[in-house]
Amino acid sequence: MNDTPRDRMLALLMIVWRLRNNLFHGEKWAYELRDQRENFSHANSVLMRILERHGRLG
Repeated sequence: MNDTPRDRMLALLMIVWRLRNNLFHGEKWAYELRDQRENFSHANSVLMRILERHGRLG
């Protein structure tokens, strides 16, 4: 992986995707998102901005 803006965006999206999947499909709900609420909010913000910029919500 190179250190280009595209590669950074892809890495960020992979992290957000995994966090989201862990929260929705993992055992996090049993603990009511305890210390993950802020991470979840940031991940959702990233996804919303991408969707707005690329025509799905804009």
